Amino acid sequence: MQYFHPLFATVLLHLLLRASFSFPAPLMDASSDSRTTSCSSHPFRLGYVTDVEGNLEFFKSFVDRSNVLDRIDDPNDRNDSHLEISLRDGCYFVYGGDSVDKGPGDIRFCRALVSLKKTIS
Repeated sequence: MQYFHPLFATVLLHLLLRASFSFPAPLMDASSDSRTTSCSSHPFRLGYVTDVEGNLEFFKSFVDRSNVLDRIDDPNDRNDSHLEISLRDGCYFVYGGDSVDKGPGDIRFCRALVSLKKTIS
């Protein structure tokens, strides 16, 4: 049996996502807000991020720009005690790993990922 190191899988997925193919763009009229568009009308919508390393501000920025994740908590709230996120309908999210390291938000970031996992299970 051949063993693949988890880093190999992460690098492979990263390379596949950066390949020369693209996913369908959202179909919406000019008056609609892309942040509220459901992914279910599209064949495939995937969000991918890796190496957050406990940097909660980096991940919050990613979620704010994401087409597959939404913040449930108030983004203007200065209380950094938690982060609540949700996955849009019909969308997929892959976390590539390396969640904790030197960042000040290790536990809060892990709690957000576990909470997301519990809501979609």
